[in-house]
Amino acid sequence: MNSQVILTAKTHRAKNRLRELAARVPAWTGRWEVTAERRCVAFSPGVAGPWLMVEPEGASEQDRDVYARWVHEHSDKDFSVTAAGTISA
Repeated sequence: MNSQVILTAKTHRAKNRLRELAARVPAWTGRWEVTAERRCVAFSPGVAGPWLMVEPEGASEQDRDVYARWVHEHSDKDFSVTAAGTISA
């Protein structure tokens, strides 16, 4: 089972990213699939996790690669992360 989250933009940059994804992938549900979880990430040393790798649900493999991102589950600077349920693998 993989979990799903909803990302809510907190910054202008994040709002643009979500708008861009919605325009490119009209079938996107607004949900993100959590594909990995880490306690630390190289781009933010010293900031303990959980860090979640998320990919847009319903997107093609190419679009998943383009829009996949690491977000901090509790204190991400660009997004608020809300649990949205689980999916069967």
